[in-house]
Amino acid sequence: MKNIKKVLILLIVLTILIILSIISILVLLPEKDPNLIIDEEEYDSTIILNETLERVSIRNNYYTVKNIIEEYYSCLCNLNNKSEDVLIFEYDEETEHLEEENAQKIENSQKRIYNFFDDNYIKETGLSTDNIKEKLGNYNNLYILIKDMYVRDLTESIKIYFTFGTLTEKDNSKIENFGLMVLVDSNNSTFNLYTSDYVKKHNLYELSKNKDFKEKYFNINNIENRKYNTYEYKLIDDETYAKDLLKTYSQSIKYNNIDYSYDRLHENYKINRFAEKSYYEEYLKENKKDITMATLEYYKYQKYKDYKQYICIDTNKNYYIFNETSIMNYTLILDEYTVDLPEFIEQYTIASKEDKVAMNVEKVISAINDRDYKYIYSKLDNVFKQNKFPTENDLKTYIQNNLLEMNGVENRDFSQEGDIFIYKIEVNGKNFNIIMQLGEGTEFTMSFSIE
Repeated sequence: MKNIKKVLILLIVLTILIILSIISILVLLPEKDPNLIIDEEEYDSTIILNETLERVSIRNNYYTVKNIIEEYYSCLCNLNNKSEDVLIFEYDEETEHLEEENAQKIENSQKRIYNFFDDNYIKETGLSTDNIKEKLGNYNNLYILIKDMYVRDLTESIKIYFTFGTLTEKDNSKIENFGLMVLVDSNNSTFNLYTSDYVKKHNLYELSKNKDFKEKYFNINNIENRKYNTYEYKLIDDETYAKDLLKTYSQSIKYNNIDYSYDRLHENYKINRFAEKSYYEEYLKENKKDITMATLEYYKYQKYKDYKQYICIDTNKNYYIFNETSIMNYTLILDEYTVDLPEFIEQYTIASKEDKVAMNVEKVISAINDRDYKYIYSKLDNVFKQNKFPTENDLKTYIQNNLLEMNGVENRDFSQEGDIFIYKIEVNGKNFNIIMQLGEGTEFTMSFSIE
């Protein structure tokens, strides 16, 4: 009997020790960072091969390929480096001669480029380190814009990417299209490149849409490490991505024709703000300097059923609203007032009448700062419009002479007379009175005066 009691006591003690051990392990485990967004597709233990060609939807994979493409063209540009463009480097207090340094840099770039391609490509095309510029192109000081990127799986570790975009020579604004096929081996962190002429010759883009593409047309199981054809996989967070969205748009304005950015505008927004391309051209003419030098100051990320939204605001308080359906595939809105955002509608619906008027006044102020006379004119009361500003150009002249930019808004005063709301603002030393009537939904009409 005593032995049974001893055994029971021993079991109880062991059970308590096991429970305490489990608790201590759980306590020591690091907490999950709530700000870290991980693509479930990348870390899902169940691997399902995607045998259809689709736009790239995983951000980190997109940037892996983007970095490969940028490195490739950077090496091609290095082949044209002149000695005066190369800095002097010191090694053990000895200064390398400029010409020798430049020659070494060119030789290194030639080796890197040559090893981006596999043996089959080199054999078929006759590529060598001596004919790279002849075979691949002669470039210098490029801006690279990736417009589209598609992907499908070949194996569990190998993906095939098709990228399309433009190359702009910064020195002479010459633009040409490019297309590259990139194979990425995640097991070895290696890649192969294939140029557009090679892809077209073998019809690889069209054939890759077939489910049995690998077995019939492009059978490859691994990519060997040729020293220079390796990549580093990096995690891209939301802030970095938001900065790159803004940079991609601003640089496309600087180095590309306006067709690309105009086509990216949200359709409903385009109809209401830039129904004719000439309106957009005029907008860019007035704002190009600010846009091309834009720096992100604030961003907000929202996820909706069919798209992700990045609201970016630069240091000049300009809005850039990206509605994204896949990585770098988006429509763009350039202000917060022309088209009501879902978040605005939600807030506006539950707001008091005074707050609704205040929200509408903010729209008007933003439109004045954006020199969006069309929007302001559309909101004017018809009688007021006929008496004071028969044409939009009359309104434009008045605002340019009296308001210019409405910065430093102070001393807001609100009053109501029946269904008419009066909002008084002191701005730039002047009293600006807005008389507003609320309509259905988020609609409103207004008149104004300056004392």
